[in-house]
Amino acid sequence: MNPDLVIIGSLHQHTILPPFSAPVVSIPGGYALYAAAGARVFSSNAKIISRVGENYSREWLDDLHRDGIDTSAVLVLPGYHDHRYFEGYSEQFERWIDKPISHFLDRGFEFPKELFSYHGPPQAVDGETTVPALCPKPDRVPAACQYPDAALIGPVGYRTQFQWVNFYRSKGVQQIALEFDPSYADPRQLDKIKLLIEGVDILFIHEEDLITIFRGQSITRWKMMERLAEWDIKLIITIQPLNQQLLYIPFTNTKWILPAYQSTISDPSGHAAVFCGAFLSQYVLSRDPIQSSVYGNVVASICMETTGYKPILEALPELIDLRATSLRERVYKV
Repeated sequence: MNPDLVIIGSLHQHTILPPFSAPVVSIPGGYALYAAAGARVFSSNAKIISRVGENYSREWLDDLHRDGIDTSAVLVLPGYHDHRYFEGYSEQFERWIDKPISHFLDRGFEFPKELFSYHGPPQAVDGETTVPALCPKPDRVPAACQYPDAALIGPVGYRTQFQWVNFYRSKGVQQIALEFDPSYADPRQLDKIKLLIEGVDILFIHEEDLITIFRGQSITRWKMMERLAEWDIKLIITIQPLNQQLLYIPFTNTKWILPAYQSTISDPSGHAAVFCGAFLSQYVLSRDPIQSSVYGNVVASICMETTGYKPILEALPELIDLRATSLRERVYKV
């Protein structure tokens, strides 16, 4: 089986300040790109749905297509649009996405002209964190993207995610996966959160967002995941491939600890999206959430050993399988 997958998310002009090396300026990036690269490891049928301005590099899009990632559903909007995105890391892997000039100066690097006038990503407004014009909306979806085996909806803001979840529900898609967007991680928004995620097949959520949702309640992380699972969610996974993750399977009421694959980390950028894409692709193939988590972490480890998406696609299948066999032995049930 070669799963047909759709990934919805952003495409960026990515500038990275890795924890131990020199800056990497203006390379292709974004959630959709990294998640699609992770999915591409196990499927040659990964499609990106995104929006870019006509100033976005056509060469980058053509390169993705040559690498086996379908970009035919990337809508090119007229005019200039700002795709810049900065991501920096300390030696302790603390992540920054704003005030790039201070981080460059603190590290003793010249500030790149490509980031002049850039201050950070747009502030969240009513759960929306993406520039509205670049939010991929389900109003012009090609026929080839309407009935996939699975859809991964990236963190594109509450309203946009809500539209996509409803769109693919109406199409009868069997596996809808959603990465929780931190912009609406607020205990006062529980009713709103339920409206969005109820009935989602796979929920990826960062542990800090899980804790934020239940702020003020003295309950364990497992109990938090159980509470969310009451909204008819099939699988819940905390995303943090730098550390151990939690997997809760409501149907069997089983809880699993998923360790990260230990390798040399050069650049953590994109690793969470890679995990989600690789997990979903493997899950459609195997229906085994443990195996899918292991492979997701292995592919994320390859992403973090270098910079950019191409090394993920160039990794030898034998290396991936060898790492997965080693890592699976360390997974354990609570």
